[in-house]
Formats: sequence, C-alpha cells, structure tokens
Amino acid sequence: MIPCNAVALEVSDTVVLRATLNDVQRAVQCSLDHVGKAPYRTESCSQGDRSNWFGGYSLSEFNDLLRNGDSTLVTDVLGDLDVQIADNAEHWQVRRAPMGFYPCIPAHLAGVPDSMYSLRSEESPQRKAITLFYNVGFSSGTASATVEEYGRQVMLAINQLHAERIDVSLYGYVYVGIGSSKKRHLTVIKVQSSEDVFTPERIAATLPSSFCRRGVFGLWEHMAHEQNNKACDRLIRTNYGRHDKKLDLAALKEALPNIDTDSIVLLPEVSEHVNPAHIWEPINLRLNRRTDQ
Repeated sequence: MIPCNAVALEVSDTVVLRATLNDVQRAVQCSLDHVGKAPYRTESCSQGDRSNWFGGYSLSEFNDLLRNGDSTLVTDVLGDLDVQIADNAEHWQVRRAPMGFYPCIPAHLAGVPDSMYSLRSEESPQRKAITLFYNVGFSSGTASATVEEYGRQVMLAINQLHAERIDVSLYGYVYVGIGSSKKRHLTVIKVQSSEDVFTPERIAATLPSSFCRRGVFGLWEHMAHEQNNKACDRLIRTNYGRHDKKLDLAALKEALPNIDTDSIVLLPEVSEHVNPAHIWEPINLRLNRRTDQ
C-alpha cells in the first residue's frame, strides 16, 4: 500500500499536522485493513458502526467515497449556481482615450487625440486567486445534518467562485485541545490547489460528518499507531480533543508560514444555523468587492 505521507511538527504551543486528501484516504484504508485488530479501537473512532454519528457511511463506504468522490452532491449544488462558467472574466484596464482621469504628456505634446488615461472594463484571461480554509472539525454534540448543511453551503461557494473564474486553493482544518494541557493540535488537509484540475466530486467527499469522524480520526490513529506519533497518540487517548477554542488568522499564519497569507480566507465554523452571508462575507472582503453579493 502507498504510505501516508502526513507530517507533524511543533510550532510554539501547537502541534501542526499537515496532510493531503490522499493521505487521509490511505489512513482510512489502513483503518479498514485493521478492523478489530489491536491497537486500533472499535468505539468512538474511525472504525465505529454508529451510522448516524458517521453521516450514514460505513468505513468501507466512506473509503470508496474518498476515492471516487460524491457526484450527487455536486450535481445538486451546480443547479443552484447564479452564473455560468465563463472563458474570460471582466477586469478594469487602463487605456488611452480622448477623455480620462489623467493626461499622457508625451501623447498630448505629439498632438495625439487619445491623450488621456481612462479605465475600461474588458474581458481578460487573468484570474484572481483565493485560499479558503474551512472547518471540518466539530464537537461530538453536533448533528450530522448540521455538518452536511454547512458543507453544502461551502461547496456552493467553491463552485460559484470557480464559475467566476477565481482560482481556489482549498484546505480543511481541525483545531482541538489535547487533554487537560494548554497544547493545541491543528490538522491541515490540502484538498485542492489552484493549479490542480478542478475536481468537485472529491471536494464533496470532505463535507459530510464522516470526513472528520472517520477520515481525520483515522489519520490521527494512523499517525499514532503506524508512525508512533506521541501527540496523535495522546489525542486519540483523550477522546480526539476538545473543540473549545476558535482558530484565528494569526495562529494559522504562525503555523503555516510558507503559505501565501495575502490570499487566505478563514471561513466561519460549523454552526447549527448556517447563514450563507457569513460564509460569503470574508470571501468578498478578500476579493475587494461588495459584501452584499
């Protein structure tokens, strides 16, 4: 089996675990291969059989979902998009014209009629870029239906941005406390890079509650048992962490100094009542456009 290449390091008082969607799938496959075998647990972990807790997916079904994606959810979301995918996007371009906001002195001295600079909206192949971090972790009391509705709104935003020709890099994260200590555990999973081929089916596999309760839990278990990672071992022995503190942008930047922080948008966390405006507001602010769009 291809190994899981997730890595962990300590930054200040935070253990940062970095992984990809493929790493999660490999960890889930490892969990599937070790069903009922020590030291993997069978309660409250990736191998549990409580279907409502895991959003209705068995471990085998979720493993297939990670490999193949969820085309049904993508089809439903695409039907709600406000714009069609375009080959070009409109941008403001500076051009010379008879009237404008600033003179072009050489053109004026040469007697050229178009001696003023003006702004003109034109189609351009240039694209804006944005990096989204969305919460795929939540407390044990959060219902699967709540997680799914939040995930659907995130997926709608991702597809809308893609339709608007905005390059999206996408990361899921889980931010928890470890036992009774002050140490935090930040898991960051790269789901989609802007340079990758857009694969909404695979992105959709990260949105149900099973992604955290089977995928991320399985990743921690794999790191603890197969890579002897002590932080992950302590994490799973203390019931997979405490969701008692929100991640802020400053902590994220400190933990991931190599990521372009200028384009980062930290989306709000899972909540009982999903307000799409709360998801779009930080996106629109980062894109320098009105927050009522």
